[in-house]
Amino acid sequence: MRPTFLGLEVSKRSIQMAQKALDITGNNMGNAGVKGFTRQRIDTSSLYISSYTYWQTRLSKLSLAGQGVTAFGVSQIRNGYLDKRYRDMAPEAAEHDTKVKILKEIETSLDNIDNFGLLAAFDKLKSTMAQVSLVSPDAKDMCSLVRNEAVNICSMLRSYNTDLERLIEHNLVELKNSINSANVLIEKIVEYNKTIVDEYASTDIHRMRSGKGVSEYGPLELLDQRNLLLDELAKYGNIYVSENVDGSVKVTMGGTTIIDGKFSENIVMLKYEDYNAAVLTFSNGAEFRPASGEIKAYVDMLNGQGPYSVGRFQSSEYGIPYYRNALNAFAEQFANLMNDTNGVTRRYDTYTPDMAALVDGEEYSIDITLSGVTRSITFLAGADADESIINMRDAINAGFGSRIAVDDTGAIIANPDSATISVAVTAGHVNAAGLNVVRDTVTAVDETRRLITAIDTTYGITAANIRVSDNWMDNSLMIGETYNQITGRWQVNNLDGTNLHRFVQALENPREWGRARDFTGTVFEYLMFLSNRMGQSIDFMENQFDVVMDTINTLLDNRDAISAVSDTEEGINMMTYQKWYNASARIMTTLDEALDVVINRMGRVGL
Repeated sequence: MRPTFLGLEVSKRSIQMAQKALDITGNNMGNAGVKGFTRQRIDTSSLYISSYTYWQTRLSKLSLAGQGVTAFGVSQIRNGYLDKRYRDMAPEAAEHDTKVKILKEIETSLDNIDNFGLLAAFDKLKSTMAQVSLVSPDAKDMCSLVRNEAVNICSMLRSYNTDLERLIEHNLVELKNSINSANVLIEKIVEYNKTIVDEYASTDIHRMRSGKGVSEYGPLELLDQRNLLLDELAKYGNIYVSENVDGSVKVTMGGTTIIDGKFSENIVMLKYEDYNAAVLTFSNGAEFRPASGEIKAYVDMLNGQGPYSVGRFQSSEYGIPYYRNALNAFAEQFANLMNDTNGVTRRYDTYTPDMAALVDGEEYSIDITLSGVTRSITFLAGADADESIINMRDAINAGFGSRIAVDDTGAIIANPDSATISVAVTAGHVNAAGLNVVRDTVTAVDETRRLITAIDTTYGITAANIRVSDNWMDNSLMIGETYNQITGRWQVNNLDGTNLHRFVQALENPREWGRARDFTGTVFEYLMFLSNRMGQSIDFMENQFDVVMDTINTLLDNRDAISAVSDTEEGINMMTYQKWYNASARIMTTLDEALDVVINRMGRVGL
């Protein structure tokens, strides 16, 4: 005969489990709209109590069979693989989305070059030149029409440059905001780590000490919040998450551990001005180069110089600096095209050494390249600057003859009919000689004949300083003297509008554009090329974003199918658990009636 109250105990536990299952179901339904909540369940199993002793028989054990149900705890229904896959894809989606936004801002800043921007302005300049040359090439008022179109182009280039500089400043602020947001998330995850470890320590201390790790029955709501923060952190950069034995997590980003239990590293941005690029490190000094994510998108767009990139911090991405450099190169080449085509341009390159800084009696070397031929010119410094200049002039004449001249200041120039010359100081002699730093090729034009010039010529003509010369209209035909190679003299051109025809032809002739030789074609084709490159980049990023988002949506659907709360499923569970509760309660009533018979009515026969 079994123990008297065993059946009541079994029924009691059954009612308790059914009641707790109803509680968890209600908790799930109550949190169905809470962001990051993971569906919970009560893990139950049949209860077994050992009755083994040396004197018990098989029959005697029968009285302790059927101990009822018990619960191990409340767990989450979550799939770690889907979490990892989502965190792998989230940074890619954030990167493409951010790049699309920035590229569209660049497109807006450049006023859609191919629609109503530079392309239309150059087309109008060409048509105006053609019209003036045919109608009245010697009329000053007609030539002013050409000048006005050139002024519009220069103003447009300066406006583009200003907008791109502002765009760089704006995205620097956005990058800093993203870094700050990521650092805030890192600190929050560390705080959750501390709290979760404390919670586990109160229940799983023995498992933790033995190195087995914590059980799955932990502070579920805290785990949900930490998982939500990890999902948000993933969009800023690729992260790898692993669990520690104490219940905390270890997070790696960019090859550096940024979170490990209660310890963390923050992301730091160095001064943009020091590197002319966005350079990131961690607080421990390790360099941070994100593989993907929102932060990488900003870095690529701020450091992307395309073919103009130099140094390890600038990238080959087509970011904001690429389009600014392309505009600068275009402005310089447009100026050279207009000035050179005017037929009165005197091209020469200058190199002015500080001759007074040379040490008497020492030899100094200068590499000179003329028409593709490079020669190392070595000269002996004299007692004074004049003697040094004479020695250098003699050395150059011995190397190149009369094709190169040296003026009284020591400046090296090319004769008007010679090819471009470039000068470089041989390595190791710069500091010792005190020579000036070698400058880029300089195009010098008599200001009375210069058509396109710059407000500040220190760095040459750029999109920031390009302008139309104030002296453009000194001659109604915008022409002046031309060097006659036969006579060796400068002479006045015929006033027949020849230069205007030459301008139109120059705009239609193919040439190399961009200092990095980006493109070969006409000015119109180059502007279309820049616009197409921008449009293709936007289309590519949008397509990549769509592909990644399709994958992410599939992952989220799969994860929701496992972890999210389903009203239908929970409603079915609620009815199931309610029937379980009712049945257990009915058993309790039946057992109570049976016990009443045993206690109050057994052994009363004949009374």
